Amino acid sequence: MKIMTNRVTWGLLLIAFGALFLLQNLGLLPESGMLWAIVFGSAGVIFLIYFLTGRQRWWAAIPGFGFLGIGGTVLLSDVLSGNIPNEWAGAFFLAMLATGFFVVYLRLREHWWPVIPAGALYTISAIILLTGPDREPDASRISLALFGGLALTFLLLAILPAACGRARWAIWPATGLLIAAFFAGASAFDLLNLVVPAALIIGGIFVLVRGLR
Repeated sequence: MKIMTNRVTWGLLLIAFGALFLLQNLGLLPESGMLWAIVFGSAGVIFLIYFLTGRQRWWAAIPGFGFLGIGGTVLLSDVLSGNIPNEWAGAFFLAMLATGFFVVYLRLREHWWPVIPAGALYTISAIILLTGPDREPDASRISLALFGGLALTFLLLAILPAACGRARWAIWPATGLLIAAFFAGASAFDLLNLVVPAALIIGGIFVLVRGLR
């Protein structure tokens, strides 16, 4: 009976969404972004309620925050388009989707994998904000944000507790990404000519000291 109730609920929701899209395509609904913001926001709330009613329904957090992100994106793009840049709307959607993945981790600590897509989506959202309409795209700074964000993601994965123990292996990709972020930052701030020789000298001193020992 419970399975039937769930199927009836999702069936009614699909019918409702289909009817709204049909009325919109036929021109029987007003051209209003607020309407669709409410519709997608309501769908997100329904998925989150479904997520909260059972531990095994962890997956519902991802579409729940995704629909909330779409509703917020529509609101930012259409209703507040005069005051909010369009790039902010896209960054908001990606951040909301990332939050859905991170909430899955908070619900089920044995699933460490949601931390990776959450961190990647947060990083992309930050890059979108860094390369807004009033900013000149800079490949070095974008690389710094990308490698730095992914490095922090893997560092967080190595630190956060999990049911099967901390993911110690994540420290190695984090280290590689931090090195890439370091050189990207040096290039972004015109320090590459100093950083590379300094790195070689420090590496040489380390090898020399180990050899003398």
